[in-house]
Amino acid sequence: MSLFGALSDLVGGVVLASAPACDIALPPALLWERRQFVQWLSLRPEIQHVRAVVDALGRDMWTGVETRGLAQRDLERHVALTGELVAEYPPGAAMLAEMAQLVRTPATAAGLSGDALARRISADIVSRALANDAFGKHGVMQEVIQFLIERAFGHLLAGQSVLPRLGPSLADYAHEAAGEGRGVAMGMAALGISKKFAQCLDAAGGERYLADLGTQHGLTDVAVKRLVALVESQAPS
Repeated sequence: MSLFGALSDLVGGVVLASAPACDIALPPALLWERRQFVQWLSLRPEIQHVRAVVDALGRDMWTGVETRGLAQRDLERHVALTGELVAEYPPGAAMLAEMAQLVRTPATAAGLSGDALARRISADIVSRALANDAFGKHGVMQEVIQFLIERAFGHLLAGQSVLPRLGPSLADYAHEAAGEGRGVAMGMAALGISKKFAQCLDAAGGERYLADLGTQHGLTDVAVKRLVALVESQAPS
């Protein structure tokens, strides 16, 4: 595979892993379909947004201290493994809720930074991968993987975020997956809330309960979702 192809697959995987920020959750198995997703998207005008992120990420690799000087074969190997790690350890519910807020509100108004969030997402994915010795198994450099994850998510969330522009395509891809019986969750379930926790919410009144909670405390839909994600993350396992 060419380096461009590997980068395209990686960016496709990052987009798939970010789908819950657009209120679309793909089944875990679909997060591994990054190449198929990019091929599917190549028939649509929105592919230009993925290519723009690929080009920006490519420039980062040629100038970044972490990647400068690495042979192309080594770069391809690191990029390919980065795509696998994003599929294996996608952003958690709380970070997805922050991404959702960022893509719906101008960063300055929300007091959020795409780059700062991308750094936290990267650190979290690397931390979980380290716990499973992912780097030792594959003989790759942790700093290169962390750099690639950070810059890929950073470009996806930078400025006038690319992610919302890919929302309609993600929705169509999810619809096709559902039509093929692969299952897609929408709305609250898209933020990665566990089945057990979702059942607790249903028992309390489900979506109506959450809507009333937002109205009662003057919270937006995104703020309610962030609150729910935070509550679950603090619950004892």
